[in-house]
Amino acid sequence: MRTNLPIYIVIMDYQRFQLQLPELFNNWGEAACHPKSDIFQSILTQVNGMISPNVMQLLNFAVSCLDEDEIYCEIGTFPGASLISALINNPDKKAYAVDDFSELDIESDNLEKLANNIEKFNVANQVFFCYQGFEEFFREFKNEELTDKIGVYFYDASQNYRSYLLGLLAVQTVISPQCIMIITNCQWQSCQQAVRDFVATHSAARLMLDFADEDYLLWNGIQILSWDIYRDLSDDMTLDCPIQESINNITKLEIANFVDSQASKASFLFKNKQYLQAEKIYLNLLQVNKSNANIWHNLGILYYEKGEYLQALDCLNQTLKIDDRQGIYHYTSGLILEKVQIDQAIQAYETAIKLDPNLIDAYNNLGNIFLGKNELDKAEFFFKKAISANPLHFGGHLNLGNLYLINYRNINGAILCYKKAFDLQPKSADILDKLSLAYKLKNCQLESLFYKGFSYFQQGEFEEAIQLYKQVISINPEANNSYLHLLRSLHALGKTKEAIEESQSVLHLLPNNLLIQIASLRVLPPLYQDIEEIEACRKYFKAGLESLGQNPDLDTEINSKNVLEVIGKQTNFYLAYQCQNDVDLQRKYGQIVHQIMAAHYPQWCKDLPFTHLQPGEKIRVGYVSSHLYNHNGANGSLGWIKNHNRQNFQVYCYHVGGYRDEVTEQFRLYSYSFVHMPNDLEAICKQIIIDKLHILVFPAIGMNPIDAQLASLRLAPVQCMGWGHPITSGLSTVDYYLSSELMEPENAQEHYSETLITLPNISICYEKPLLPKLKKTRTEWGIAENSIVYLSCQSTFKYLPQYDYIFPAIAKQVTNAKFLFISAPEGKYITNLFRQRLQKAFAKLGLDSEQYCIILPRQSHDEFLQLYLISDVYLDTLGWNGGFTTLSAIASNLPIVTCPGEFMRGRHSYAFLKMLGITDTIANSEAEYIEIAVKLGLDSHWRYSIAERISQSHHRVFDDKTCVTALEAFYQQVINEKC
Repeated sequence: MRTNLPIYIVIMDYQRFQLQLPELFNNWGEAACHPKSDIFQSILTQVNGMISPNVMQLLNFAVSCLDEDEIYCEIGTFPGASLISALINNPDKKAYAVDDFSELDIESDNLEKLANNIEKFNVANQVFFCYQGFEEFFREFKNEELTDKIGVYFYDASQNYRSYLLGLLAVQTVISPQCIMIITNCQWQSCQQAVRDFVATHSAARLMLDFADEDYLLWNGIQILSWDIYRDLSDDMTLDCPIQESINNITKLEIANFVDSQASKASFLFKNKQYLQAEKIYLNLLQVNKSNANIWHNLGILYYEKGEYLQALDCLNQTLKIDDRQGIYHYTSGLILEKVQIDQAIQAYETAIKLDPNLIDAYNNLGNIFLGKNELDKAEFFFKKAISANPLHFGGHLNLGNLYLINYRNINGAILCYKKAFDLQPKSADILDKLSLAYKLKNCQLESLFYKGFSYFQQGEFEEAIQLYKQVISINPEANNSYLHLLRSLHALGKTKEAIEESQSVLHLLPNNLLIQIASLRVLPPLYQDIEEIEACRKYFKAGLESLGQNPDLDTEINSKNVLEVIGKQTNFYLAYQCQNDVDLQRKYGQIVHQIMAAHYPQWCKDLPFTHLQPGEKIRVGYVSSHLYNHNGANGSLGWIKNHNRQNFQVYCYHVGGYRDEVTEQFRLYSYSFVHMPNDLEAICKQIIIDKLHILVFPAIGMNPIDAQLASLRLAPVQCMGWGHPITSGLSTVDYYLSSELMEPENAQEHYSETLITLPNISICYEKPLLPKLKKTRTEWGIAENSIVYLSCQSTFKYLPQYDYIFPAIAKQVTNAKFLFISAPEGKYITNLFRQRLQKAFAKLGLDSEQYCIILPRQSHDEFLQLYLISDVYLDTLGWNGGFTTLSAIASNLPIVTCPGEFMRGRHSYAFLKMLGITDTIANSEAEYIEIAVKLGLDSHWRYSIAERISQSHHRVFDDKTCVTALEAFYQQVINEKC
């Protein structure tokens, strides 16, 4: 037990709590009641607690009402959401958190997770954690005669009459003369009875607020008691709280509560493949209640997964005896019967479908059974039913295609089915193999070869793909698709020279082929071998743009659907990594993209009128991106969206990418409107037009084709872009570029086609990254413990060949240096080219790169962050800096060596260090860069002092809201100018 609080007479202000609490909520007393502050929802997105935002706000305000020397106490604290919400923005308050993790600590890491969570929100120093049961805690608390007095008590532990009552009886001996007690999950009658019995026998206790029968998702069934030993009891001589209600009802409810709680635990164990523990719980539950159909059903699924089919069948038979009206129970029975009695499985699936017509898997399974029995008409019937039930599920289309191929039943139908399945599952090499086979059976040799090549490409077998594409082209020199895929395959292998030769060869035969002209601009290398190659490729790109602009067929062919598809598949992403001024090239390329889009969507290329804001009308700002998840392309804009003033701005978010994660959820939570329409350009355009935005912002343009396509249209009167991909768009439809005051050089406007707006400091409000605990030692990574580890963890396309010599130059002086790199995102072929470059650079100084350089496979996010924890120094890339990787280095207190470049994309780390006030490791030249890196490697005292200064300066660079204020001022100014 720990305490450091002095003796004091304390009184919790529970009257203030009761009077002012409603002011903190919108729609108090209504079904839509929610906190005015969105901070609590933000906490939940990162901590994943079961507590509701309403209860979190209530706890936070209750703790703020504590006397300066009172303390908060909560029983049951994992994963920390309640503890964080109580203490956040209450820096002068302390808390006892009591938990023994007796529930669902499967990995034995609940304590670690809790510690990480409270550390992340900077409340750890306010917490005295007690790893024990609450009875032991209160016994020690009382016996040690501690001077602390509890002013707010929160109970969220075992849900039964005894525990609830014991908790109240125990805490009342150590609380302030006046305090608040908050009890969760009082929706259970037994728990309510415990509260009633306590109030009935303790005159100082009153039921202040009762949410037991309100919406559980809003209020978690809480009841709030006030405790006041000075209360006037003259008008309260007769207590109307019954001492005891029906014991039978309490017992039944407690059994039901126990079963639900244990079933959830067993389900968790089952999902983690801990079958024996889950089985034991299910069997114990059946001892309590043998009539629970769901428990029998879950146990049957468990035995099925273990391959114990007869036991599984017994369980399902018991399930159906209890409840035979659930389609899912009959479906599971069918799964098991397929293993032991196929005819009975058919009956089970048919019954399942009658009860639930949307059980798609039941249709598909029936179809496959009849397919196996060679009853093809019946199989076709059920596959079609599956498609009808859900046309967006690829399985029905694939199964129907397979059936159509049998005995050449319907080859054309099979091809259509496979193409639909591939549209729904676009990375499936298996479906492409099926398409290849179908075309082969149809005697369509070229199509068969193409799809087989495409299958090889999807599997990363690029050499095999190239051979097949060349075979197609040798038969049909005008096979556009094969040319396009051939260029992609050569590009993936890093064979840029061959790709250029191939494109020039076909353009010699078909000089005005618009598809090939556009595609040929995309063959810029993901990794250059030397400076000469950079210049040659740049010259090639310029010539290609000129030729494309002079194509006599441009105006006629531009309406082709194929041309639209080509610009929708790839961008000129790699051009920017030559690290030169691309504004003129981007303008020319942007004009072509705009021309193509305008030809297809003229209705969305007209100037939009700006209507005057009505009194009280908010500015509608939209953010559209394919990267609204944990991705560098949009991470910088999340802080803007979180901190926008909701009184003046209405925020719309449009996610046009397919991937979603917990960061996507944050974008959704902080939006007035959030729309997810993956890769549906027309639908998203229509929605944006309907929303009548005043300002539309593209966090990044240039990484994903759909972002550039959307940005080339006019969807809002004012259109801006951020620096998620820090290069000008070149598009006439993008009006402003939102950049950073610290990152831009004096002549910055010369680098942009847009009007440049420089926001204060680093221009983004970025949360400090939460770092994991160290899980792997250097030895486990294959690194000697006494090494000086230099982390250089950028994507390989950021490494220009003229700077390769820097690494061996450092190694020459720091003999125990280890350089950590990450494999190329493009795959093993490009990684090998990078390895060869390093070998060449080290050999020039008589060194073996294999002794110094480690190229690690691509890592998960958590493993990637682990690398920061085992490193000594962070080496920034020259020309194009690290952005969010550098911010992670700062969070890890790693000394950062950087040398600012000519363009903003080469000045990120410079800006971060300037904002930190730590400029010692900013170099003015390559020679100075090497000198600083060597000194950091050899002088541990200096290295540690830099790390310590970084650790003391985090607050300067993270969560800086200055930029948000400036951004909103800019939005207001633009609107005023338009008006």
